Amino acid sequence: ADVAWAGDYFKKGFMMARPIPPQLGWAWTVAAVFLAIYFMLALLFPRPITACVDTLETRPLGAFLTGILVFLLFGPLLFVLVVSVAGILIVPFLFCALAAALLFGKTAVYRYTGQQLGRQLSAPTLQLPLVGVLIGGLLFSLFYTIPVLGFLIWGALLPLGVGAAVLAAVGGLRREESSRVGVIPPASPNHPTSP
Repeated sequence: ADVAWAGDYFKKGFMMARPIPPQLGWAWTVAAVFLAIYFMLALLFPRPITACVDTLETRPLGAFLTGILVFLLFGPLLFVLVVSVAGILIVPFLFCALAAALLFGKTAVYRYTGQQLGRQLSAPTLQLPLVGVLIGGLLFSLFYTIPVLGFLIWGALLPLGVGAAVLAAVGGLRREESSRVGVIPPASPNHPTSP
């Protein structure tokens, strides 16, 4: 009886190729908990989420391909780190980085989707960042209940979100590095500088 939920999910979720079987109440509870986590991330870390959303707006294909590359290289990188023995210390940080990229990336995708819906409907309230996360999360949760299409959407969303998070992080590191190097501003005509 303790594992009955697993059998139910296998029959009504996995076999129907959908992440959320609509008949199972506990699946909706899990979805609601994750939506609350995404909402809290958007509330506590607005700047990183905004950077991910900007990446989705400007480079959606690049984000998707980067996400696929991350998933393809994660296993071999893990293997190399474990085999090198010294790299074993890095493995927990690698898993934490992937989990953070997944959470931040999915939050960004939900927010981007909700805000785009708000723009299409000309509804300024739906374009607010936190409202966008909720609307996008609810919309994707409904999509996840559709057989076959649910898993396809879920499967496409993972690399898209991870790729957006990775590209945003790399872009942030580049900006920080360039500001640390210190770009010398051009001399003003009123205040010439000596060479």
